[in-house]
Amino acid sequence: MVNICLIMLAISGGCKRAADNTSNGVINSANNQNEVEKITNNTQVKKLAIDSTTVIGISGENFYYQERLNGGIDTGNYDIVRYDLKTDEKTKIGEIKNLSTWSGVNAFVNSDKLFATFGVVEDEESCNIHTKIDLKSGGVTILSRDNNFPPLVANIAVNENCFVEEQAQKLEDGSYRYVVRVVDANGGNSKDVIVKNRKADNSGEMIVSTCVYDDIIYTFEYDAQDAYVCSYDLEGNLLTKESVKLLNEFLKNSDTMWGINVINGYYFFETLNGKRLVLHKSDNGWIKREDLIMNRTGSISNLIVNYNAKDENYKKVVLYDYINKQLSYLDTDTGEKIDLDIELPGATYCMTDGKQLVYMNDKQELYYIADVFAK
Repeated sequence: MVNICLIMLAISGGCKRAADNTSNGVINSANNQNEVEKITNNTQVKKLAIDSTTVIGISGENFYYQERLNGGIDTGNYDIVRYDLKTDEKTKIGEIKNLSTWSGVNAFVNSDKLFATFGVVEDEESCNIHTKIDLKSGGVTILSRDNNFPPLVANIAVNENCFVEEQAQKLEDGSYRYVVRVVDANGGNSKDVIVKNRKADNSGEMIVSTCVYDDIIYTFEYDAQDAYVCSYDLEGNLLTKESVKLLNEFLKNSDTMWGINVINGYYFFETLNGKRLVLHKSDNGWIKREDLIMNRTGSISNLIVNYNAKDENYKKVVLYDYINKQLSYLDTDTGEKIDLDIELPGATYCMTDGKQLVYMNDKQELYYIADVFAK
């Protein structure tokens, strides 16, 4: 199963084409009357001039999203749009035709490349297109195609030179092949570095979720007997494989694991039904962070999708409490959870690059905060 833990957070509501006229790919929006600025708890919040849309992410001073053009029930044609967060200018940089499915986990590499895999229909057949999107000049380059099912491939940034793809492949005999590959961000060459196989009778091994931090690949895996947290180098050499008692106890009272994220010794887990667990791994072993539990249902503050989390210099994890609508962050160096004293009224979804933040409210309006740490 491909990691969709922080994924479909990126899929928000219905999609419709903006009414703005376009010229040379630039969509006029600077004078949109819907654009307003307000001050909340001394933090500047700006409404973005974007209709209901499908979010891709933040990179540099730009926000990227998909906008549906047309299509049928199961497929559609989508523009990929760059939105300048300073000037509010919109520019079409690419188009995906006959899009049916995608994981929503995309790899921003530097400020000029985005790697994403889309499930599309070509010649009445479903296939996956592995793409490179030029964020500056525009254009979509198809690096490769495959017809593997399911069409949910995660693209995870590693560093300025490469990214990781995680893909589950169902075989004709009912078994699954789980692949983690490292892809050269410059030449496009790829290498399968981790491969697991699970037979139709559930014997063997499977990879449920993958993430990257500081050039280390982390996975959550099952075999026939147990669940494991593993780590690998970029060549696929196994570094650690642990059955974690606190995690196993958590899973007994939850359901199937959905996703893992690792940042500077902190492990964030999420199950299919939305239960979450945070463990800290230190020289003294594994410690459960009970203080992050926010309500009686056992949920914790949501780790916000952060594309800088791959970087060893990234040590602050932005969290959002959907119950109390409050932002905070976890300083992973000190272990301290600090309230940012920022309210996000009606927020249903948040995305950050570690400093900037975009959130959507229950009216499907998008708002932007330039620096969550400004105070």
